[in-house]
Amino acid sequence: MCGWSGARFVDYGWSERRRPDAQCPRCGSLERHRQAALVLGPALEEGPRVLHLAPEPAVVRWLRARAGTYRSGDLVPGRAMEVLDLTDLDVPSASVDLVYCSHLLEHIPDDRAAMAELARVLAPGGLAAVMVPIHPWPTDEDPTVTDPAVRRARFGLEDHVRYYGLDIVERLEAVGFAVEVHSSLDPGPEVVTRYGLAGDWPDYLFVCRLDSRLHRR
Repeated sequence: MCGWSGARFVDYGWSERRRPDAQCPRCGSLERHRQAALVLGPALEEGPRVLHLAPEPAVVRWLRARAGTYRSGDLVPGRAMEVLDLTDLDVPSASVDLVYCSHLLEHIPDDRAAMAELARVLAPGGLAAVMVPIHPWPTDEDPTVTDPAVRRARFGLEDHVRYYGLDIVERLEAVGFAVEVHSSLDPGPEVVTRYGLAGDWPDYLFVCRLDSRLHRR
């Protein structure tokens, strides 16, 4: 994402889930960030209006350099340009060309409200780039689980409220999106090796556009 090149990326993660060849030593990008850059590059050629939610530093620099206008938001003050709640965004309807929402929905109890907000703010012809941790089974969630240790064991981290499966596509479609599913392994072995995309499990990028067959809510 930053133009660095070398023999391999550096290892990243905690002890039980440390991934080799994962993080760029210059910009800090991870596998999912580089995958998103490869897929979304063409959508950024015309300088779109970008809304970046829960911004990750490596992606901030990359997006801001390509956006016509750039706006970032996070629920926690100080982590972004504005304090924004994804379930009730203070953003005009149909005003954004690209919404970047990575590893955020798994933290939000009412993810369907959040998805509906992504659809509401998206302009015609725009897209929402959604990434979440994915496991190979249907989505597992239980709002009664509040113990941090149980959440970590069941959902991956203490502040996650669910672990998505690929059936997240059905939830995104339910709020009016047509969804393209991009696996980090799709580009083929040469590109996967060059950009360090393998990880310990494929990352998935869900490129969401408003379904022209449906009326906007």
